[in-house]
Order: sequence, then C-alpha cells, then structure tokens
Amino acid sequence: MGAATAYWLKRKDPALHVAVIERDYSFSLASSTLSASSIRQQFSCPVNTQLSQFGINFLRSVADHLSCTGEAIDLGLVEPGYLYLANSEQESSLRSAWEIQKRHGAEISLLSASEISSRFPWLNTEGITLGALGLSGEGWFDGPALHQAFLKKALTLGVIKIQGEVKAIDCDGESGLSSRRVNSIRLADGREITCGSLVNAAGAWSSRLVKELDIELPIGAARRTVFVLSCPTPLPDCPLLIDTTGFWLRPEGRFLIAGMDPRADEDDLPLDPDYSELDEHQWAVLAHRIP
Repeated sequence: MGAATAYWLKRKDPALHVAVIERDYSFSLASSTLSASSIRQQFSCPVNTQLSQFGINFLRSVADHLSCTGEAIDLGLVEPGYLYLANSEQESSLRSAWEIQKRHGAEISLLSASEISSRFPWLNTEGITLGALGLSGEGWFDGPALHQAFLKKALTLGVIKIQGEVKAIDCDGESGLSSRRVNSIRLADGREITCGSLVNAAGAWSSRLVKELDIELPIGAARRTVFVLSCPTPLPDCPLLIDTTGFWLRPEGRFLIAGMDPRADEDDLPLDPDYSELDEHQWAVLAHRIP
C-alpha cells in the first residue's frame, strides 16, 4: 500500500514531496510478499467489485503505468476465474451476490452441479447445488513483482525511500481527528521527519501506530496459513476453487496452494504457520472434493 500510494500521489501531483518509510526493505515478512495475490469480482458489496474491475484493467496494462524505461513487466497474470461452490443452504446467498455482480458488469456464470461436472470432471460435486464461475477478470498474479514495480516507478518519479520504523507521531491540536494536524514523525533510531500529511499504510499494524493518539482502529494482524500441495494427476483448467466449507485452493506452477476459511483467532497470536490447520478433517474435505 505504501509504494502504490506514493506512486499515485506523485502521478497526480509531481510537485509533491513524498517519502516512503519502511522498516524492512527486504519485505520478507510483508503482507504483499506473503499474499496469495489473487483477484476476483465476486463480492456482495458493489464497491469491491468495482475496485477489482479497476484493478484487473491496471494489471492487464501494467507496463503502460509502471514501466520505467520501456521494459516489459511480467506479473504472470492468469485469469482462470474463481469457482464458488454452494450447497442447498448457501444457494440463495450465492444467487443474490451474483445478481449484484451482474448489475455491475462482472462476467460471472451460474453453473448447475451437472454443468460443473462437465466443465471440471475431476471435481466431485456431491452435495453441490450451484456454482459461480468468473469468466473474465478473476485469477492471480505475482504480487511481489507488482510491489517492486510500484516501488521502482515511484522512486523514478522522485519519491524518497527511507529505511526506519515509525515510533511516534507528533500532532498539534486537541484530541479528535478533525482538529489535529500532523507535524512530524519520529523513527526508532531517533530521526525526526517533518511532514504536512501522513498516510498510515502500515496495514495490519496500523492501529499500533496511532494508538497513542487515542485513535482506535479495528485492525489487527491475523494468522493465515497457506499450504503448498502436490497432485499426482493434472486438474485441467483449475480455477481458484472455494468449497462450501471455506476450504480453497488454486494452481501455483506445478503445485497447488490451499488454505482454510479464516478462524476467529485471539488478538496478537504469533504469525508463524499453524500446520495443525490442515488437520484430518480438512484433508478429508479436500480428498472428498478432488478424489
């Protein structure tokens, strides 16, 4: 978010002085690096569908926006679609969401169980009454490559890169968002940087950054474990599949990556992988759906 925000600010107003402050420019633990980097238009909230429509068009023509010297930018974008599966209890909600998506121009097709079986013969449709498949504008890409392209282009436009961790924000005015103005920020090494505006792009750690200002953001880091799987037989035209249980998977090169429906975890859990998530129950779900 920081690199992208810096790019858009400089693109809109080249005269702006913009700096990106990052504590770890290896990005080894960054959310952008660890993301499954997938994009869909199947939402029940129209603005999310519209954001993704803008996003997919940007990704398709990324070199027009982020190329620095005419070089190609390969994000490995593929668009096999998302396939949401629904049972009899979920069918009505899937249809309602499809109506919203259809009204906003998303190319989503509703499929019966027999149509799903015909299109994906490797998929067991037992218990499935309906599916929703994205025909265009849904798939996945190389997220770290996009991140680096945003950052490189932003630096080319004159954005300043600063390595450091923001520890404090100095404001004037009384408490309350409307009456405050940011004067400067202080880094962990003692440096102070004056600024007229501050964009909090700390993602899951945004709430910690502004807590001392008596600003409560309902944002926190949550553990999400993604597993790498192999399959001895090919799965032709495999989309990003989301089962009725919330279990999902998609191709990643010659492997598959998979994960589970997010659990309501406690705050401040460690963010290392939870290998127990792929337990016997979840493995049975996968084995049943893709025998």
